[in-house]
Amino acid sequence: MVVGLCVLGTACDKRRQAVCRFGAEHALASTDSASFDELSLVATKLGFVALYSDVRGLFALGLDPRGAPRAAERKLAERCEGGFDALIDHETLHLACLRPASDADPSDASAVTIYDFDAQLAEQGAVAFGSARRLSRGIALIRHGAGFACAYQDAGVGESRVIVAEVLHAVVTQRVVSDQTFWASAPSLVEQRGELFAAWAELQAGVAASPGRIMWSRLAAGAPALPLMATSDPAPAPLLLSVGDDFALAFRDRRSRARKTGLYLERLSGTGERRGQVLRVARADGNARPVVKACLGGIVAATPRRFAGDYFVGVVKVGNQLDFVSGEQQFYEDSHEFGQVALACDAERAMLLIAERGKMGQHGAALRSVPLACSR
Repeated sequence: MVVGLCVLGTACDKRRQAVCRFGAEHALASTDSASFDELSLVATKLGFVALYSDVRGLFALGLDPRGAPRAAERKLAERCEGGFDALIDHETLHLACLRPASDADPSDASAVTIYDFDAQLAEQGAVAFGSARRLSRGIALIRHGAGFACAYQDAGVGESRVIVAEVLHAVVTQRVVSDQTFWASAPSLVEQRGELFAAWAELQAGVAASPGRIMWSRLAAGAPALPLMATSDPAPAPLLLSVGDDFALAFRDRRSRARKTGLYLERLSGTGERRGQVLRVARADGNARPVVKACLGGIVAATPRRFAGDYFVGVVKVGNQLDFVSGEQQFYEDSHEFGQVALACDAERAMLLIAERGKMGQHGAALRSVPLACSR
């Protein structure tokens, strides 16, 4: 049994009332790689499109509303080794791919490509720009006005920065927004009322196990980034969500030696003012970053995590006011390690894309889909 519900005796918090259930899972694809570079999932009128990058390239696979494949996988482009981000707008799939330079070829080729694909996944155009060193991982893409905003990490030995690009047709304007005396993580972007906002983490460059800080930026011209809070986890992986007139900030932290790394949520005002208490919503001590989306009338969080030597994905639903957390649903299977997750929502359900990690001397990574429905 691969999908599981919190029951007594598991790692779940017994005080939480379960309000969500998994549906039937579907096997989608596999790769000879130990893991995928990146996963993404977007909702369409026909269901969902699963997107994934591995050593073979960047692929798309159409899914019906239950998560079952509608056709064979389709190769869209070459591999996005630094990750990618995607969105659907008027039936057009827009995808930003990060391809860092290699040591063998420092390359003057553009590191970022934004592709446009039609409803049949045929490429309609592309814009390429920017540079990124070989350690770069993480890119975010959103619609902004008549164009796009794209933020990505540019990381090399001893240095990492966040670059924000605004793209209007073929015109690209870029600027560095992070403090270059710190090591900056992959960024998160959101737009609200026509304004751009970003969050990322910064660590002290060259200092092992250094405390970090989460940065917030209202990306108006010349506006400086502000530190929101300190964190003790080396990979806070902050994510910004628009929730009504406010924001929700999701991040990883370890706030007590007695507890494993957790996923926390906090509400922010439009000026970055912290509102209310921070809420721990799940354990999040897996290798890949959590995924958090506003959907199903609340916030759904999917976290790669561990327990008693097992690697699996836990999923919870949180109220928009951070006033309740559902019981945790767990996607697991004996002798398998699930280490990456993507999430998308339509009006009725959330769909999860979950990747199994390959093991040395055994099969490579495999990809599965599973729907999640919530009653509250």
